[in-house]
This record gives sequence, C-alpha cells and structure tokens, in this order.
Amino acid sequence: MIRKFVVLVALASTMAFGQMRNNQQSNPTPSAGSPSRTDSGPTNDMQPKPIPQVLHDSPALSAKLKEMLPEDLSPEQACAGFKTVEQCVTAVHLAQNVKVPFPDLKAKTTGKGSVGMQKAIEQMAASANAKDEMKKAKKQASEDMKGINLFG
Repeated sequence: MIRKFVVLVALASTMAFGQMRNNQQSNPTPSAGSPSRTDSGPTNDMQPKPIPQVLHDSPALSAKLKEMLPEDLSPEQACAGFKTVEQCVTAVHLAQNVKVPFPDLKAKTTGKGSVGMQKAIEQMAASANAKDEMKKAKKQASEDMKGINLFG
C-alpha cells in the first residue's frame, strides 16, 4: 500500500514538473529590454477618477445633485459609500422619483448588508414599479453625466 502511494506521488510530481517546464518554454520570461506581463497594466489615464474628483471636475453635475439632495447633504457626502458616481446619481434620481428620503435609500444600498437599488425600492415604496423606476433613474443619471470624463 505504501509502495503504491509513493509511486503515485512520484508520478504526479513528474507530471506537474513536465507541465511547468512546458509552460516555461511556451511563455518565456521577457528579456530586460522588453516589457514584462506585470508591467502591462492600465495606464493612469484609464484609471477611474475617485468620486470626489469627478464631482469637483464637473460643477454642473454637482450643482444638479445639490438641488435634489437635502440641504444638509453635499454631493460629496451623498456619494460617499457608492462604488461609482453613476450609482450615486442614479440613487439620487431614484429617491426623488419615488419620493423616499435619499439618506434612507443610501443606507439600504451601501455598506454592510446592503441590497440592490431595485430591491430597496421594492421594500421602501411597495406601490412603485421598482423595475420601471430603476430604468427611469438610470436614464436620468446617464443624461446628467453626458460628456463627463470619469477617467484620468
């Protein structure tokens, strides 16, 4: 029994070594003058801007959001916790459209234990057609964000 186990381990090791050797031959290590695979990541101009930077660079969008938010909430504060500025703008429109407090919608859709916006609307405004309202809010957000550079 032990002899069979040793033979199996030796066979598996030989096969793994052979595969590793084949991979090294088909993917040679780049020379010092050529770019390596790890250096081929996205350049800075393709990195998404942080939300506060997008809002700073887009005063018209910030002003539009400010009009739709409670007086004590800045666009930067409103968007904190969202992964993208698109999500934030969509949530602001959604809250306004279905007449739910934005802070309550934000609390349900960001952070630990969060749910998607459509599910949150189903829970918070049962009489609203959550799917249609999501579509409408996404379209409004898209219109608000036309021409805004999200990368930099």
